[in-house]
Amino acid sequence: MPNIENLIQVYLKRPDLQALYNADGSAKNPKDPKVAGIPTLRDWAVKFGAKEDATLADFAPGAPGTTTTTTGNTAPFDPASYGISQELWGTLSSADKAFVESAAGLLKGQFDAGQTNVSINQDLLNKALTSAQTDPDIIAKYGDSAKTAANDIQFNLGQINANYATQQTQQQLEMAQAKKNLQDQIASGGQAYSGFRKQAENILGAQQANIIQSTKSQLQQNLQTLGSQYEKQFGTGALAGLPPLTVGGETYNPIGNTAAPVVGTEGINKQQDIQNRQAQIYNQERL
Repeated sequence: MPNIENLIQVYLKRPDLQALYNADGSAKNPKDPKVAGIPTLRDWAVKFGAKEDATLADFAPGAPGTTTTTTGNTAPFDPASYGISQELWGTLSSADKAFVESAAGLLKGQFDAGQTNVSINQDLLNKALTSAQTDPDIIAKYGDSAKTAANDIQFNLGQINANYATQQTQQQLEMAQAKKNLQDQIASGGQAYSGFRKQAENILGAQQANIIQSTKSQLQQNLQTLGSQYEKQFGTGALAGLPPLTVGGETYNPIGNTAAPVVGTEGINKQQDIQNRQAQIYNQERL
């Protein structure tokens, strides 16, 4: 049977593979042309492993113990065949199960060799996850990013507010001048008290109302763009850590909500870093 430990070790040494595949062996982007026909790390090992690293020779098609389905992927994972009880398997999270599958070949090899107590140790997995979550490098990386983004959004919010205030002042001056010009024009024509004056003032008022509404719409658009960029990066939950995103009486309307929050790219990337670090810690601790 192919030695999964060798594949794990090659993966941990290859940034190019880490860029394509998650720690559980699945493709990070199934639509990436680079993984076309090789959707999992094990598929890569079967197709290219023997050429890339001598330790992966037993993954080559036809090598003793190599079993694949008709599609070229490995057979469905069976925890019982690796000495893992269904009771224990049911207690693991989906992320832990994915990692267990990536390391299962090593455990099976140990079991076949007659070693005792060969099973997935949930305490060790939890310890690895806790260590990864509190890794100072990961905390610093994403903590600094969040602080910088929070400062940026407050600065940009101030800019939007200042621009809006400037526009308001300019419009008020222009509207006052337009009203005065209209009054002067009507008065000079001897129509100061005619129905024409009222009609002309109504038209001018409607035009000015449209200008005000257009400015408000632009303000709301700018606010939504600023808020959505932050929410898409850090998630809906991160908005609670910011002062209210409000300018000129307009308030940012979040994309997500409590029932269906936006996760944010930073959250996804952080979780991936944590999983990769968990895998490294687990491999170090179990040896």
